[in-house]
Amino acid sequence: MKVAKVIGTILAMFLLLSMAFVSCGPEEVTPPLHEKVTLEIYTTPMGTPAYVYALTLADLIKERHPWLRASVIETVGATDQILTMDKLPPDRKGRAISMQIHPSERFKAINGWEPYTRKYTDIRIVNGLFNQGFTLFSFDPNIRTVHDLEGKKIAALRPASDPMRIFEAWLGAWNLLDKVEVSHHRAPDLKDILVTGIAEVAYPFSAQDCWGNKYSTAPYQYEVFATKPTYYVTPTQEDVDKINAVHSAGQGAVTTKLIKVPKGSIDGENPIHDTAVLAMPNSTVCWDIAAPELIYEYVKFLHENADEYSKRCRDLRFDLETMASSMGHTEALMHPGALRYYKERGVEILPYVPPEK
Repeated sequence: MKVAKVIGTILAMFLLLSMAFVSCGPEEVTPPLHEKVTLEIYTTPMGTPAYVYALTLADLIKERHPWLRASVIETVGATDQILTMDKLPPDRKGRAISMQIHPSERFKAINGWEPYTRKYTDIRIVNGLFNQGFTLFSFDPNIRTVHDLEGKKIAALRPASDPMRIFEAWLGAWNLLDKVEVSHHRAPDLKDILVTGIAEVAYPFSAQDCWGNKYSTAPYQYEVFATKPTYYVTPTQEDVDKINAVHSAGQGAVTTKLIKVPKGSIDGENPIHDTAVLAMPNSTVCWDIAAPELIYEYVKFLHENADEYSKRCRDLRFDLETMASSMGHTEALMHPGALRYYKERGVEILPYVPPEK
């Protein structure tokens, strides 16, 4: 009787263990939660399109990614972004990315040209961004060409900001640096400065390429539209050629191109006349110490959520082509995590050609 009882107990325990084993099959094993990782997104000043896009991206990551998070950090411009990120401790440096670094800035940093004091050969490319360009705007219908700027007062952004560095290069190429008077302001103040007559022209008017042959612009520009009819300095191909003759690819800058912005292509009414903007591709960069898995996951998330990101950024054109093939980048300059993702998607990366000084 005792033996039977012991056998029964053993059989019962075996049955319970068997049930427990079956219930813990591979399909029901809950993996440990991934530790949350916060990317630090360094971007341009508050009020600029890049700042808005960075905030939008941070919100999208929080909503849709299980463990990736992002914080947005304002800087003066591209140079400040790179210098600030370079001072971070290794842990933060490995999680830092910089949005909207244009190629001329990147190559200056890589080569250690002023204002950089070392060669930033540890910069790596992550992805390309929206296609956008800049020009000047005014309430004066007689200011429509580059030649009309001579002798004018121009209200512009802060001196070290990314768009200003580009603008100063344009003025130099057009031989206008000593023929215009430039003052510096916050982007949201440009409208009031034109209204009060402190300046006759303002910079920048930005236009970003959207789906459906449309364009978008910076948030403050819509307030300008609502104030008075707004006119634009429309650069020509000759104006572009002058810029490219001075800021050639050999000096580390990618050729500036002309993007036509048709009448009414922003909101149905604006711009009120056909115009054009000057553009060069921008990109997101990080440091070479960033974990390949982290950058791969970031690029993968951007691609998988490109449609939603584009929608939240006023339908700006953003897809895998924008992220990868439009960059004109090389395997040597690209971060291994990003490179792996693009190769998995069949994106061809050109061989590395060292830039000439």
